[in-house]
Amino acid sequence: MFVDKIDEHHQEIKKLLRELSEDVYCEDDIPPNTLWIALKLGHLSAYLQMHLKFEDDYLYPCLLNSSQDNARATADKLVKKMGELAAKFDLYIHKYIGNPNAIKEKAVDFATESKQIIAQIFERIEAEEKELYLLLSENPSCNTKL
Repeated sequence: MFVDKIDEHHQEIKKLLRELSEDVYCEDDIPPNTLWIALKLGHLSAYLQMHLKFEDDYLYPCLLNSSQDNARATADKLVKKMGELAAKFDLYIHKYIGNPNAIKEKAVDFATESKQIIAQIFERIEAEEKELYLLLSENPSCNTKL
């Protein structure tokens, strides 16, 4: 079922976010761990891209074509909000992975921005787990087996 795959993705993303949170908790610990942090960011970015591709290719098209007005409206809202968050995340990734020295040289800014984006992604996952899972239970044809 798609909901099982999405839940699996969410658990991995939350694990990666928790690890990154620990790495940016103290700004003083960032400069000596820049390479490790950059690798984690790359892993998080790749995993998020895979997750979004899965949702974009398999999940949201079905919900956006649902016969239920609520399903279409909720899916449309989630897609738009994710687009905004994805754009913010891309800017963040390009700013710090595009120039890994920026992590070390701007450790305070990096920590602040990291904490903000981590919180936003956690909020997004929580919203999906509330709204999206309900939509899938109400639209079983969109929650097919893989």
